[in-house]
Amino acid sequence: MPPRSSRFPSPRGFGAVAILAALPAIVLLVSVFGPLRTDAALRYSGLAVDVGTRPLAGEPTIDGNAGVTSQALGRRAALDVLGGRMPLWNHLEGLGAPLLGEMQSAALFVPTWLLALPHGQEAEQALLQLVAGLGTALFLRRLGVDAAVAVAAGVLFEVNGVFAWLRNAVFNPVAFLPWLFVAIEMSRAAALAGRGRAAAAAVGALVAGEALYAGFPEEVYLYSWLLLAWALLRAAGLPGPALRRYAGSLALTAFAAAALAAPVLVAFAGYLGQAELGVHAGDGGGVDWLSPAGLAQYLAPYLFGTIFGSPDPAVSDLWSGTGGYVGFVPPVLAFAALFDRRRRGAKLLLAGWIVLALGASHGAPVLHAAFKALPLATIVAFARYLDAGWIFCFVVLAALALDDTLREPAGRRRLAGGLACGLACAAMAVAAAWPTIAPLARDSAYHRLWFGIAGAAFAASALLVGGASRIRDPRGRATALSALLVLEAAAWFALPFLSYPRHGRLDLALLDVLREEAGFQRVMAFEGGLSPNYGSAFGVALLNYDDLPSPTLTADYIRSTLDPYAGRLSFVPASWNLTPEETRDRRDLLHARLAAYGRAGVRFVLSGPELDLVAPYPIDEAREAGAAPLPPGGEVVIAGRLAPHLGLPVSAVTVALRADGGTPSGRLRATLCAGGACAAGDADLPAAPSGTRAAVSLDRPLPLPPGSAYTLRIARPDGAGDASLPLHPRAAGDGSVALEPPAGAGAAGPVPDVRFVDADLTLAHAGRAAQVYRLRDVRDYLSANGCRLQPASRDDVRASCARPSRLTRLELALPGWSATVDGAPAPVATVEGAFQAVDLPAGDSHVAFRYAPRGFAPALAAAGVALAWLLAVAGWTFRGHRKRGMGATLPPTG
Repeated sequence: MPPRSSRFPSPRGFGAVAILAALPAIVLLVSVFGPLRTDAALRYSGLAVDVGTRPLAGEPTIDGNAGVTSQALGRRAALDVLGGRMPLWNHLEGLGAPLLGEMQSAALFVPTWLLALPHGQEAEQALLQLVAGLGTALFLRRLGVDAAVAVAAGVLFEVNGVFAWLRNAVFNPVAFLPWLFVAIEMSRAAALAGRGRAAAAAVGALVAGEALYAGFPEEVYLYSWLLLAWALLRAAGLPGPALRRYAGSLALTAFAAAALAAPVLVAFAGYLGQAELGVHAGDGGGVDWLSPAGLAQYLAPYLFGTIFGSPDPAVSDLWSGTGGYVGFVPPVLAFAALFDRRRRGAKLLLAGWIVLALGASHGAPVLHAAFKALPLATIVAFARYLDAGWIFCFVVLAALALDDTLREPAGRRRLAGGLACGLACAAMAVAAAWPTIAPLARDSAYHRLWFGIAGAAFAASALLVGGASRIRDPRGRATALSALLVLEAAAWFALPFLSYPRHGRLDLALLDVLREEAGFQRVMAFEGGLSPNYGSAFGVALLNYDDLPSPTLTADYIRSTLDPYAGRLSFVPASWNLTPEETRDRRDLLHARLAAYGRAGVRFVLSGPELDLVAPYPIDEAREAGAAPLPPGGEVVIAGRLAPHLGLPVSAVTVALRADGGTPSGRLRATLCAGGACAAGDADLPAAPSGTRAAVSLDRPLPLPPGSAYTLRIARPDGAGDASLPLHPRAAGDGSVALEPPAGAGAAGPVPDVRFVDADLTLAHAGRAAQVYRLRDVRDYLSANGCRLQPASRDDVRASCARPSRLTRLELALPGWSATVDGAPAPVATVEGAFQAVDLPAGDSHVAFRYAPRGFAPALAAAGVALAWLLAVAGWTFRGHRKRGMGATLPPTG
């Protein structure tokens, strides 16, 4: 095999780069200029309004973390870095949380910093696609593959199935997988040539370090086993001195990469002991396997329709578990490659990894158990995240098959054999999926349509591959097959984009209100509005969060003090997993605990309309059961008792009215009594009372403690015309109520639709995306009795105290926080189970808080040394290339 040059790209090489850049550039241009709106915030932020229709039903990505972690937290990190701050802590998530140690923000990953710009996430992912494509092409050139074939394979990996379906943080490290193969090949070539190991190790360290900073260590861990297998394969047959140089180069790569990534590794490791990890805390991360139906999805990605487009729950479960696809043409070429004896060891290793990964992912008894035996494999979701590695193996095998075609004019028989094997695999995959396919084909027109589309696309691919394999000219045959590879992959990659909306915008006015009026205080989204973590992106301290890992202390505080329905990993506004009774109970608890929310620093609550209206007893609003007459001079008396968990100060009463002929006039009077105290008020009857609610403001707020008894009198002291109060059957739930006299069925009879207005909530802004309610009593983020505080930021405050006092800061008291008072270290105490406190002296003082994970300073120093070494190696290598005229060549590596 002819040697491959190691020179910098020639003009032809720059042409290859331009080809590889074309597809990511097209994707970015479509994202920026339309016709579809690809901003993840329109789907996941909770602030979208005027959202247009989508060409295809379904979702553009499988994992919503593309928005709530990658975009929201990544943008926070980018703004911190560009603002000159080390992104160690996020004041705006929950009660505060580590940012760098959280990992999914990819806080120190250089491409993440693009998220500070408009369309930054799209630009970041387009850049990573180009990185992935370039790395794939360079790796294949290192193996001696034809340049055109290498470029085609690079384009294929740019639009791989992981990139198409998972646009969260897992996207990031996948781009560096080919470059790590390049680094191994560079180390091997340098060892064979007897050259120094520094350049190869520097490339490997830089790439591996960026992969670790990229925000998804699970992915890096999984494909590291494939890299280890490849490194061992490439060590085979090396002479003793070369083998030692090769091993030394790889060891130096690993050491330098660990040093370079030390800050993020230290932050992550330190956070794990303080965090909720969900299934990753025990043996739950890797015990599950995917449905056999997923095997058919690998070959025909949209066999079951668009992402989450199916109404069938079983198909939704299928989508939830999967993480990528490969299509039909790459496996056909992979089989063809195995029929050729050239590069036999490399081909068998790649094929073996595919078998191991797919078997482990789908529960093959021996293979699944073998993979689980690997260190840490039981705490990672390998069934989903192994996909990047085996997909890359298919890409490489397909490229080797095309290269074999160029070198062997009689290779058409091998292509025919590959096609036959591909068809056989497709048949077996469909057979495995048949228990899922058959009932869907029988019962669902939606699925019959997509089965037809998938079948037609599959048949077309098979026919085109068969036709291309019959082309006599090897170059023409390889060109046609390369085109089929790229076209199939590009089509499957593009299809989810049709599930983006045609137009939409964010409710910026609501954001402006929160940013201008909340200050250091928090916002809580109860029903809609700002989605978890998106406060971080927009500069609003949002109590809601959805993160993995997330602070155990936050979960404990919220569940015990604020909302027992909150999860261990998230505090989300949606109540989709609650029963109607639990949803009503959660709403009642919100009102009962508004004071507790205020003590946690919450100033605003986001919700739909009428959050301030509290039902004192549960009714079936959809059904009416008669009416209670309310003529002029008449009165309806309601005696009730609040649920044991429900209590609130009542500032007004609303009641549903109905006109019984004509338009009644006059006043409506409400008198509410509890605990020996009463409050009353009058209001004019609505001009058109039927179907409306009459609101009566009380002369003073009346506190109703949880479980208290009350009496409400609704009267018409004057006026004309008949009116009545529609009655509704009781609904399940706590709290008792009765009319006096009862309206049939005794004490269990129907009752009016009454609401109490919570005096602790005031409507502050009626937004398009949500209503903003202001809490009445809110504790300041920074407070100290007898002191005047002047905060410059959340972490810097000047105090002037008449006597010694204690500064309470409503920030999560995780290990890693320290404080100084007038430059002297001061202990940070934990108060109320979650917050921070520092003792203050009498007089003027300056308090500064600082967060740093344990061991972060040495880690930062190690990274600095590693970076200095990388720069030195780069300078030395560049000067050496210039002196040699960039004329060195690499030996054959095939």
